[in-house]
Amino acid sequence: MREKLSLPRLFADTSSIPEIERLKELGLIHGITTNPILVAKESNTGNPFGHYEELAKSFPDMPISIQLLDEDVPTLIQRAKSFAAISPNIVVKVPMFGDGRGLSVLYQLTREGIKTNVTGLMKAEQLLLALLVGRSQGPAYVSLFFNRIRDGGGNPTEEITRSRHLIEAFNFNSEIITGSIRGQKDVYEATIAGAHIVTVPPSVIWEMIHHHKSVEFIEQSQRDWEKLTQKL
Repeated sequence: MREKLSLPRLFADTSSIPEIERLKELGLIHGITTNPILVAKESNTGNPFGHYEELAKSFPDMPISIQLLDEDVPTLIQRAKSFAAISPNIVVKVPMFGDGRGLSVLYQLTREGIKTNVTGLMKAEQLLLALLVGRSQGPAYVSLFFNRIRDGGGNPTEEITRSRHLIEAFNFNSEIITGSIRGQKDVYEATIAGAHIVTVPPSVIWEMIHHHKSVEFIEQSQRDWEKLTQKL
């Protein structure tokens, strides 16, 4: 019989401060993941670094993942340090580059105590390498991309389950973030598969909340109540 799972936490997969504030009011989210494209859309000043600072200041109680781009190792490490210096709640997203650069960066950042999120993972074997490099000090998070795994012909729920088994079998502290979420069923499937965290676009969270029959029931109840009170 499969071991009982705990419910995952939800992160907001957006860089929009108003959207995050609205979701936080609902009591649903406990962290934020960003990527350069999301930040570029939200940064009114053309200064992504300034937007990261604003995010950290606005949500100091939440981990905020900031992604590195495709650069050489020294530049990646330097940029990671500049991100980490913004605030203690910043987590540096290190991509799993095909040439191993991400592992080199992860190794160096781990040694310096910088919190990391290894991103762009498509299989448990990649995740295992990230765990081996980080050991007990990190990475804090390992991010599997649900629909991108599926797009590549893989089985995302199987990769999540295999990865969860690795983490628990060898007592690693890393948590699985499942991203690349496109619909409400993805959130459900990632939860059942064993993700510690599911990072979800705001549109998908609102899709989960809404159902037309729920709206119909509430509106009908209100009309019936008003009719009754008018009679009384």
